[in-house]
Amino acid sequence: MRQFLLVVAAILGFFLISATALYLLATSRPSALIYDDTCPPPCWLGITLAETSPWEVMQILVEAPFVDQGSIRQAGDPPATDHITWRFRRPVRDLAGYVYFTDGRASHIRIVTLGAMSLREALEKYGEPEAFWLQTRDRPAERWTQLNIIYPEIGCLLEIRFDYTGKPAPTSVSLTGGTLIRAITYFDPGDATALFPIPVDEFLEWQGLTRVPLPMPTQ
Repeated sequence: MRQFLLVVAAILGFFLISATALYLLATSRPSALIYDDTCPPPCWLGITLAETSPWEVMQILVEAPFVDQGSIRQAGDPPATDHITWRFRRPVRDLAGYVYFTDGRASHIRIVTLGAMSLREALEKYGEPEAFWLQTRDRPAERWTQLNIIYPEIGCLLEIRFDYTGKPAPTSVSLTGGTLIRAITYFDPGDATALFPIPVDEFLEWQGLTRVPLPMPTQ
């Protein structure tokens, strides 16, 4: 009987360890922005803003092991290419990526992370940000607040969205290390005003991980 119980315990232990390993494997896959460190931001994967052409971006993406090559699409023919988009695959968890072009050269890079990077990981990678601004939307089928965290000297923009569709609008949101990033955009620090919907002098000063009061939503 004792031997039987030991065998059962060993089997249960094996399944527990296997399940834990599979869970960690599924949840520990990083964002592509962490996985690849070919060059510092706002450069990524060797794509350098104001320098890399659409043809060069295509070559880089085709050779990247975590890009689904069959999903790569180009909008417009060179030299009038507007953007190139693709979907990611293992070992990274991001959903999709975009490279936009101006005058035949990369102008900004957008990675739709959808939770592949936490705010804690972003702060470890980029440091403490300088400022942020808020966007709100209040429609019957679309109610959310988006917090946009800006690193103007690096050329990095983090998007965090709090969705409360079908719920009462909150008066504040809480930022923690576990808060998930929705998307990250790399831009040229010297030419970024087109990305900002409000004047720079209206940005709010970053207060760290805390509760952020929200403005009245807009329609």
